Amino acid sequence: MPYMRPIRFFRQLCLPALACTVLILAACGGSPLIEVVDLAAVGDSAEVMVEPGIIDVGTTEARPFLAAGWSRDERDRRTGQTFVWSLGDHSAVDFFLQWRRDLTIEIVGRPFNFPNAPNQQVNIDLNGTPVGTVEPAAGTHSYTVDLPAGAQVVGRNRLRLSYDHNHAPIDVKPRSEDRRELAVAWQMLVFSGPGLQPDRHPPVPNGKPSLRIGSGTRWQSFINLPAGSVLRMASLNGHGKTESTLVVSVLQDQGEEIEAAVLHPSQNPISIDLGVLEGLIRLRFEITSEDPGATHCMDLMSPTILAPQARSRVKAEFDPPPAPLPDRPNVIIYLVDALRADRLGCYGYQRPTSPRLDGFAAEGILFTNAIAQSSWTKASVASIFTGVWPPAHGANGPEDILPEGLPTLTERLAEAGYQTAAVIANAYVNRPFGFARGFDHFTFLPDGEGSSEAINDSIVQWLDQNPEEPFFLYVHTIDPHAPYEAPEPFQSRFAADVTDTAVGQVETVRGLVRGTVEPTPELARDLNNLYDAEVAHNDAGFGSFLDTLTARGLYENTVILFVSDHGEAFGEHGTWTHGIDLYSEVLHVPLVLRLPGGRLGGRRVDRVAQHIDILPTVLRLTGVEDTTPGRGHYLLDSSAGPRTATSYLNYWGRHGASVVTNDWK
Repeated sequence: MPYMRPIRFFRQLCLPALACTVLILAACGGSPLIEVVDLAAVGDSAEVMVEPGIIDVGTTEARPFLAAGWSRDERDRRTGQTFVWSLGDHSAVDFFLQWRRDLTIEIVGRPFNFPNAPNQQVNIDLNGTPVGTVEPAAGTHSYTVDLPAGAQVVGRNRLRLSYDHNHAPIDVKPRSEDRRELAVAWQMLVFSGPGLQPDRHPPVPNGKPSLRIGSGTRWQSFINLPAGSVLRMASLNGHGKTESTLVVSVLQDQGEEIEAAVLHPSQNPISIDLGVLEGLIRLRFEITSEDPGATHCMDLMSPTILAPQARSRVKAEFDPPPAPLPDRPNVIIYLVDALRADRLGCYGYQRPTSPRLDGFAAEGILFTNAIAQSSWTKASVASIFTGVWPPAHGANGPEDILPEGLPTLTERLAEAGYQTAAVIANAYVNRPFGFARGFDHFTFLPDGEGSSEAINDSIVQWLDQNPEEPFFLYVHTIDPHAPYEAPEPFQSRFAADVTDTAVGQVETVRGLVRGTVEPTPELARDLNNLYDAEVAHNDAGFGSFLDTLTARGLYENTVILFVSDHGEAFGEHGTWTHGIDLYSEVLHVPLVLRLPGGRLGGRRVDRVAQHIDILPTVLRLTGVEDTTPGRGHYLLDSSAGPRTATSYLNYWGRHGASVVTNDWK
């Protein structure tokens, strides 16, 4: 199980202090308790941090460890060995340690070789402390480096590999077109030391819901806790030769982490009173032992959070539930790249940037609190198509590929008899990264050729081929994305005061991110105006697209979902563009769903929605069985329970996560 990076907790409210007691479960008085969270089924929304053993570089399982300076996963055609090239002058590996002790690491790799290549030298440091130097020889070899306890920290550690030189194959090898700056191809990292033995844990009992916490493992999850909650376990089963205990701790808002209970396997069943605590908390399980170097684990059998039954404070938006749709409607997902929700009239913006979308929203269902699964394109779109959070699909970095074993929405619809087509203008969701799977027709319009007008022309060409109905069409437009250079008349309408329209180029935005361009108020104003012009340009393109559907008689029998992959920052928190952080300006996205015939038109839904809700919603509306492992919800579900959206970022060395509920971020 890979190591997941800790979530930063954004504190907003103040909650009362937590008073917890551990009781042997007996008869309970007061209001009857109902299950509100099954901890054994939390799945990929939980963080599981595991001490490293073998990191098989080049596999999906290794990706969470590779923090910065890494290329895509590759495989040697001759040997079958997986590997990843380093990128640039250094690479970073992040890993979790539960306690400090002397360790060693064996790293296996080969240097980038070419005629007259200089000798390579790799300097290695742990959390900023130099720990060794290796000089990779030609061919594949292993090298051992000590990781002293004094250089370690409890929690996340960073191992940095700095390279003496790197080269692009295009510069040193004839006929190569590879522009990556390469130094070493790494295949394996093997950690050795006390407590890092191979797993010897017995299998979990069949048919019984449980949560396994092993040695060197920390499990934690964010939970929106009702008042009067109780954490309950049917039993706590220990495995191992040494005495061990399970530590249960809770982090409440604006408070210190509190040790709620220390449990022994002999205490069965178990009930932990969480007192008057209410709201978002972080619940953590961790094992301690008299001999931390020994292998041991515990099975938490049927771990659940229970709370008194209470009437929901959230109204049911769909009461009565929506009537069934016509059999097998067409489905269109229209995605606008880098579009903020708060720049649209239907989301309260005062400038007239989106008249066509506003009219469309009046006929549809608008989700006011839609959250992107990441703040950059590939990770978010991968969640839309797979229905799982970014840590589960693994397509989080520039070189990552959508896992073949994870079925996509397109493949499911194609299996159900849908004709499938896509017209896209962002290379990160192109064919090489696995996003063309399941599409009968797939068109990519490269940089400079992917305007809304060009996308509409390509869609018309496909429609002229008279595709069989029902069909699924994915449209990915990119107009609001930098560079901000909308055509007339949009430039004059929204950015007439911008004297130098060249400030909207990518170089300006990159300079702001790197600190080489001064973020003056005047520059921020100009970029905002240029962006508004781009939004208006795209809105006109969306309107033309709707006109095309109407003219061909397709509008009224089609499910149309309008969404963005992420927003765009303009200095609100000292950052620009996207893919850098997880603030609201890059996570709050538009989400509007129009059903055939405009059913339920004009509704506004305030509860949290997110990208992973799209797949189960489309499958439900098309009558296709949903067998995906995701935790998304049907957007038109009339049950009004609370929702939690988890966003994740692991992009160019920037990593983190955020949790959004109806009341919290």
